Amino acid sequence: MNIKLGHRGVAIIMAMITLAVISIIAAAYLVGVSREHRMTYKSFRALQAINLAEAGVESAIWELNYGGADFLESEGWSGTNPTKTVVSFSISGGEIIGDFTVTVTNPGGDSPIIEATGYAPKESSAQAQRTVRVAMEKGSWWGFDYAFTSGNTGSFAAAGYIEGNIRCNGDIVFQSATTVVPIYGEGKVLGNTNIQPDAKLTVQDEVRARGEVKNQSSIEGETLISDKNSTPAENTSATDALEANGSVEYAANRIPNPKTSEINGAITDTITGTTYNTELDIDGKVVSFPNGITFQSGSSITGTGTIVVPNGQSVVFEVSLGTVSPVKMNLIVWSGGDGTVGGGTVTFNRSTHIDGLIFCHDDINVVSSLDVRGAVISYKPGGGDINLGSQADIRYNTSILGDNKPLGFDSWMGDAPPGGADTAYSVVSWQELL
Repeated sequence: MNIKLGHRGVAIIMAMITLAVISIIAAAYLVGVSREHRMTYKSFRALQAINLAEAGVESAIWELNYGGADFLESEGWSGTNPTKTVVSFSISGGEIIGDFTVTVTNPGGDSPIIEATGYAPKESSAQAQRTVRVAMEKGSWWGFDYAFTSGNTGSFAAAGYIEGNIRCNGDIVFQSATTVVPIYGEGKVLGNTNIQPDAKLTVQDEVRARGEVKNQSSIEGETLISDKNSTPAENTSATDALEANGSVEYAANRIPNPKTSEINGAITDTITGTTYNTELDIDGKVVSFPNGITFQSGSSITGTGTIVVPNGQSVVFEVSLGTVSPVKMNLIVWSGGDGTVGGGTVTFNRSTHIDGLIFCHDDINVVSSLDVRGAVISYKPGGGDINLGSQADIRYNTSILGDNKPLGFDSWMGDAPPGGADTAYSVVSWQELL
C-alpha cells in the first residue's frame, strides 16, 4: 500500500515539474513573441518616420525647382530660412501616418540645405522620429530619375544590384537575389502591373504595384509595400502612370523619347556597313549606323561620344566592352522619327561596362554581365522589355550623364525644368540622421 502511494506521489511530483517546465517555456515564448511584436512595430514606425522626413524634403525640392522658390506664407512657409510643418500627412488611400517639419537654409543661394524631421504617428506623441539632411546645388535639371525604366516588362534572371529607382509598365520579375539601394534618397521598385520576387529582394525604400506584389515574404529591408490599384508614383493618376506616348517633349511620368532633329544635326560620322571588327574611335563624335550594326570579335570602342542606330534597326555586341575601364558612351536606338516608335533592339552577348545612357525603343537583352553608370531605358509600350539574363550592376548617375549629355533629350534635361524656376537644383548628398 505504501509502495502504491509512493508511486502516486512521484507521478504527481513529475506532473507538477512537467507543468512548471511547460509554463516556463510558454512564458519565455510569449515574452519573445511580445518582444518581436514590439520590435516589428517599432521598425514599422521608424519606416513611417523616415518616409515622412523624405516627404518633407521632396516638398522643399519641389518648391525650389517648380514652385518659384518663393516659399509663400500662404503655402505654409515662414521665416528667413523657410520652415513648414505638415500635420496629419496622409498617403494614397487617405491613411494618416504622421507629421513632418522641414527647413530650408540659404534658399536663395547656390547650395541650400534641406533638413526635415518625420514623426510617427504624430509629433506630440511620437513613437519614432527620423531626420534627413540634404545638400542641394544649383545646376542641371533631369527629367527622369530612374536607373532602370521599361516600357513593358523588366526581368532579373541573375543577381542584380541597382542604385536608384526601377519602374516598368509591365511585370517586374526577380528570379535571383537583387538589391535596390537608394541614390539621391530614392530606391523604389514601381510596377504598373505585377511585381514578383521569386528570390530575395532587398529594398530600403518602397515596392509598389498597380497589380499585385507577390511573394512578399521574399522582400527584405525597411520597405513600404503596397499593391492592388496603388499608383506607381506619387501624385500620378491611373491614366498617366509611366505611359510611352511617342512624345519627344518633357511630360511628367512619361518615358523620355529623343528628338530626331537634335540627333541628326549632331551626327559626325555615318557608317552604312552592318558589321564592324576593328577599333571605333567615338571621341567627341556622334556615329550613326543607319542599317544596324553587329560589333564582331576584334572590334573595340574608344573615346567619349555617342552611337546612334536609327530606322528601327538593331545593334548587337559580340565583343566585351570596358574590360579594363568603362566605355564612356551613350547608345541610342530609336525609330529615327519624332513621335514614332521603332522596333530596333539592343543585345549584349559579352560582358559590358558602360558609363552613360542605354536607350532603346524596343527590347534590351543582356546575355552576359552588364555594368552601367548612368541609366538604362526601353521605351515601347507593350514591347520594350529589358531582359537581364546575367548579373547586372546598374547605378543611376547624373554626373556621368551630365559629362556626356545624351543627344535628343534637351527638353528632358537642361538648366531649368519646363515651367519651373529659372535655375534648377540637384541633390549633392542625402543623409539620414539619428
